[in-house]
Amino acid sequence: MKQLLTLMRWDWIHLYRNQLITISAFLGLVYFGVFYLIRNLENADNVLVLLIYNDPVITGYIFAAVLLLFERNQNTLLALSVSPIKISAYLWSKGIVLSIVAWLVALAMTLAARGWDVQWLHFSFGILSSSLLFVFTGFAMTSGCTSLNGLIARSVPVFILFALPFLGVFQIVHSFIWFLIPSNPGVMLIKAAFYTTDTSVILYSYLYGTLAVVISYYAALNRVKKNLSLT
Repeated sequence: MKQLLTLMRWDWIHLYRNQLITISAFLGLVYFGVFYLIRNLENADNVLVLLIYNDPVITGYIFAAVLLLFERNQNTLLALSVSPIKISAYLWSKGIVLSIVAWLVALAMTLAARGWDVQWLHFSFGILSSSLLFVFTGFAMTSGCTSLNGLIARSVPVFILFALPFLGVFQIVHSFIWFLIPSNPGVMLIKAAFYTTDTSVILYSYLYGTLAVVISYYAALNRVKKNLSLT
């Protein structure tokens, strides 16, 4: 726990020094203004769900990937491999910090569009579990890359797959397959924060969302250890 808290403190400093906190805060303010203007439009809530995924959640994937590439190029990971710090603490530190950033940006967007009329438990679990899923997936995908171009090529299929549940959200294509995609639980919970949703769907979202985070974490842990020769 002490290692985790120490790493989280340094990750906050790292994000601030690299202006990632400033970028997130700026985007949060921009989205606050945009959603304040369109809050009364038809389908505004579905657009809100989409943009929450498009910005703060997916940003977790991008930030995690960029940080891993940066720290590898700066030999930070080499120093980590000979230190007593566990790679699990390294992953969870960045996962928690980036998920908090995602939640704060999503909060600004939601307050502008809906005010406080939100199911906050569904909202928070949906955002945090989705962000962790994307962060750990970002680590898993980046660990075998040596360049940003290689990362982008690998990431496009992941983004397409994880975006498929929105075909159901916007009632374009209805399919049971969406329930098998790991991103779907988070989408359903964020939607449940704004709309009345069946209890069975909510229960599925909590259980499968938790499972998706656990699987993505162990995938990231194994791939980072294997590709970066960490223990």
